[in-house]
Amino acid sequence: MCPIMGKIIHCLQGYIADMVPEEFEKHKEALAAQRLERPKKLSALSARFWSEITTQQYNFDRTNIEVAHLRGLQKEDILAFFRVMNRYC
Repeated sequence: MCPIMGKIIHCLQGYIADMVPEEFEKHKEALAAQRLERPKKLSALSARFWSEITTQQYNFDRTNIEVAHLRGLQKEDILAFFRVMNRYC
């Protein structure tokens, strides 16, 4: 991995480590709300479904499943991910 990515990962790790739990939860819920927002145009929804078809995934409820997993994440899970990523930088 390039040195710039290592710096970015290190910076993000520090930012999240310093975040108070309430702020972390607020960010999680904002991301969940953004993911659950219905597309403004029918073409965006169509593109999402066609993506499922062309990749042969057929998981048309992907957004709800991803949001359920997102809401289950804890701050320590994200920090553990960054610790693993730091090994490769």
